Amino acid sequence: MQPLNFQRNVIDDLVSTFKKLWNQPQSQIPIVFKSPTGSGKTFMTSSFINEMVEQPDWSVDICWIWITFSDDLAMQSRDKFAADFRQTL
Repeated sequence: MQPLNFQRNVIDDLVSTFKKLWNQPQSQIPIVFKSPTGSGKTFMTSSFINEMVEQPDWSVDICWIWITFSDDLAMQSRDKFAADFRQTL
């Protein structure tokens, strides 16, 4: 699935912001990502993670931790991540 224009902008902004914050001397700087229901937050987040893994100028090892409030949300997110990842192969 290809991102819509606004999703592409968000993904690019997330990559840029993450890279800028990574080199800051402070630790544990939060990035808050808010978007309306149905806008594709899980898709944009999985696309952001996939893009960070593929960045040619990024050789830092990163571990991603996905936290949800219920088992149902965890399984729904897992399924969406898996589907999005398969489509990018």
